[in-house]
Amino acid sequence: GYGTYSMAEMKDYQQQLMTQFPVEANATVSFPGYYYYDFTGSYRWSDIFFSGASFTYGSTAGRIHYKDYSGELGLDQRLRYLAISFPAGLHLRSDSDKWKFQAIIAPAILFSKMDLVLESRIGTVREDELVEFKSTNIGLQPAFKVIHALGPVFLFAQTGYYFDLYK
Repeated sequence: GYGTYSMAEMKDYQQQLMTQFPVEANATVSFPGYYYYDFTGSYRWSDIFFSGASFTYGSTAGRIHYKDYSGELGLDQRLRYLAISFPAGLHLRSDSDKWKFQAIIAPAILFSKMDLVLESRIGTVREDELVEFKSTNIGLQPAFKVIHALGPVFLFAQTGYYFDLYK
C-alpha cells in the first residue's frame, strides 16, 4: 500500500530542533507518503462479521538542511514502524457481486523507531552522529474498505486513521 502521514508531533519536534541550529535552516514540513507492507489474515464468522490479524511495516522521513560556501549542516529524521493489529468488521450490504464494502475497527500495538542522523561539514572536516529513539504505542484504527472483484482476484482501497490510546 501507500501511506500518507500527518505527523503533527514530529513537526513540532522538528521545529524545536531547528531552534538549536546555529543558522536558519530549511525543513521538510510535510512528511512524504511512502509505501508500506501489510499481511492480513481474516476469518468470516457470518455473512456480515469478520475478524483477523494484521502485520504492517511502514516508514517516512523528514529533513532539516542548511548549505552555503563554507559547509553544510543537516539533520535527517528516519522513522519506521511495525504495527500488529486485530481488525474486526462488518460486510456492508451491497447489491453488486463485484463491489463490496467493509467497516473496520482495529485495535493495534505499534512499535516505532526513529533515527536522527546529524551530518555536518565545515570546509573539509566532516562529522556524523546517530541518535536512536524507540517507542511502543497502543491505538485504535477505524477504517473503511472498498473491494472490487476481478474474477478470483480482488483489488481494494482502504482509508483510515490511527488514534493513540496509550503512549
